[in-house]
Formats: sequence, C-alpha cells, structure tokens
Amino acid sequence: MFLTKLGQNFEMFYLKGNRKYLHSTDIISYLFAKYKKIKSLDIKFYKIITGNPRLKIINKKVSSIKYDCVANLDLESKRLISLIFSGTKKKIVQSYSYNEELLYPYFKILKKKISLKKKIDWKIIDLLISMSKFYCEKKIGRKKWLVYRVIIDNNFITKNFKSVELILMKEIKKKIYVFEIILDKKSYGSIYYTY
Repeated sequence: MFLTKLGQNFEMFYLKGNRKYLHSTDIISYLFAKYKKIKSLDIKFYKIITGNPRLKIINKKVSSIKYDCVANLDLESKRLISLIFSGTKKKIVQSYSYNEELLYPYFKILKKKISLKKKIDWKIIDLLISMSKFYCEKKIGRKKWLVYRVIIDNNFITKNFKSVELILMKEIKKKIYVFEIILDKKSYGSIYYTY
C-alpha cells in the first residue's frame, strides 16, 4: 500500500501485514494507480526493498540488475517508460493488516495448476501472487518464496473475473517457476517465483 509523496522522487509505502519489506503487489498496485493507461507491464524484483524507495523515471526500456526493482510500462499512448525503484535507509514505519492464509481454503491445486474454487472479493493481483506462492509451498516445497518477475500483457487489475487460475508452464534451472495467468480462460501474462 502507498499513501503520499514524501518529497522529490520518494513515495511513502506501507508494509503488508507482518512483512519487513515492500511487497511486490504493493509496487504493482502503485504503478496501476499512478499510470491509469498501462497496456502492459514487465516488472523484475532484483533485491528486497526494506526502506522507502527512491523512484526514477526513464523514457526507454531498462533491464539492469544494479537496481532493486525495474518496471517497464507500455502505455496506451504508445509511450514506453521505465520506473526504477532503489531502496533507501528511510525506514517504512507504517503497516496495514493482511493475512493471505484467509485465502487458502479457496484454492484448488492440481498437478500443474492452481485455481479458485469460487469467486471471492479480493484484489486480483494479491490473489494471483498468493495462489502462486501457495502452489510453490505445497507442491515444490520450501518456505521462503519471492516474486522475481511479473508480466502483465493486458491491464486486468481493476476487472472482475469468474474464473481465476495459474498454470505452471516451466521451471528454469529448478530455481525459477513460471506460471501463466489465465482469467476467464484467456491468458493475461505470467508470474515468476523463486526462492
């Protein structure tokens, strides 16, 4: 969650639940709130961000691991911009209540797929990230999972869907697991999880 501008190139974010780092879904939600006309998004998380991030906007595609997080946005105006998030020592002091375990009874896992048993009222990006994490914990093992990359091909963030599912498409070196996002039987992008 985010609130107000702190100063030049800073936004004030909140921590999700009991986490000590800025959550991927809060950064993604921030992007879709700030830029209403996003056609597609490709965001990579290279490092965990524990302090309020410094933001930099560049008018071209960026792919560099020297930053904590890089988001490439393709806007409806046919403009491509990149937002670079760099963690700072400005501590994130606020948090908001969040318990993703409340979602777990609604998830149904099959061999290479996870879906919702029934429609629930929850932010779609939070739902998808929780579903992929739950699949990784239950089917692959390990407790500590992190979102590495999210690709959104069509802006679905504010839409409602009858069916929500993720299909495990591939494993990269048994370290990165790639899920295809399927909403109402249509592909909307992918989520990459790692440990």
